[in-house]
Amino acid sequence: MANTGDHIGVVLSGGPPEFWRAVHKADALPAPVATIKVRIIDDRSGEPLASPLLGEHRLERNRLLFTPAFPLTPGADYQIEFTSALTNRHGSNNTRMTIRTRAPRMTKPRPAKLTAIYPSADELPANQLKFYLTFSDPMEQGVAFRHLKLIDETTGSEVPEPFRKVGLWSADGKRFTLWIHPGRQKTGVNLNDDIGPVLQAGHRYALIVSGKWESAEGAPLGKDVRKHFTAASAIKERVSADAWNVVSPKVGTVAPLRILFPAPMDWALLQSQLRVEAAGETLLGSITTHDKEKEWRFTPIESWNAGKHELVIDTLLEDLAGNNLKQPFEVDIHKPRKERPDMILIPFETGR
Repeated sequence: MANTGDHIGVVLSGGPPEFWRAVHKADALPAPVATIKVRIIDDRSGEPLASPLLGEHRLERNRLLFTPAFPLTPGADYQIEFTSALTNRHGSNNTRMTIRTRAPRMTKPRPAKLTAIYPSADELPANQLKFYLTFSDPMEQGVAFRHLKLIDETTGSEVPEPFRKVGLWSADGKRFTLWIHPGRQKTGVNLNDDIGPVLQAGHRYALIVSGKWESAEGAPLGKDVRKHFTAASAIKERVSADAWNVVSPKVGTVAPLRILFPAPMDWALLQSQLRVEAAGETLLGSITTHDKEKEWRFTPIESWNAGKHELVIDTLLEDLAGNNLKQPFEVDIHKPRKERPDMILIPFETGR
């Protein structure tokens, strides 16, 4: 058995040259002229199952390869049956060979790494809403909350039920969105009144990610990762773009457009809720964040042209407490709601 390119399969090689010459000349290649059948051996009876595995044959020079439709089970026992209907030098036209073997165990997967935890700041508002955990490899899903806990280092105790237990993963399985329970962050809500808020202003905390959390391939992180932070006063006002500082780039360069915020913004939303336009066309480029998510940069693929540009902002862009450019996270339902646009445009011109 060997790696056939898709996953573990069976490779037949060697043997007399006339066999391979005959196989290559046959009209139907390589089956039914020469076939390999693989049957799994039953653990209890020690006998192969009646039905062989489904799969495909292919010929690569002097090698006949069988790739099963589904991966073999590492460490399981199989019976391999080779049959040839070709005539050999002795006139025989029916050659059979049967062996038993064990599928090799997979090589040890590389260790996974927790590459970052956002927000990256070490001071967060007491009504902090989300964390983002990014990994080097796709992680095992459905088990996140076995491997996460929040410690109040000021009191020395674990915070009870701090998270909203919803598994929110990126499509590639490498980013996990961890919500602080919103029902405990909003004042006047039952959970907030009954249990209390998750974070207390002035307290020191540690978000702990267990080293036992495994990647999708079964490799654990290896050691616990801790994010230490202090809870500051809650932020309950709507985000305003009036206090943002736009640093324009120079014409003819690929220097980044820089937006400086007075306070950290939501890291994931900074990747998707801002774009740059010129003459109604969206410019292509890369987005990065800096200064603990207090700075956003857009670096274009092509050099900046002279003229007017616009920074286009979706008003759903949030700060760390879930307040956005439309409204604060906590809305007083008794007050009339002011309608605000879905988009904000900030014009800028490239310098010389």
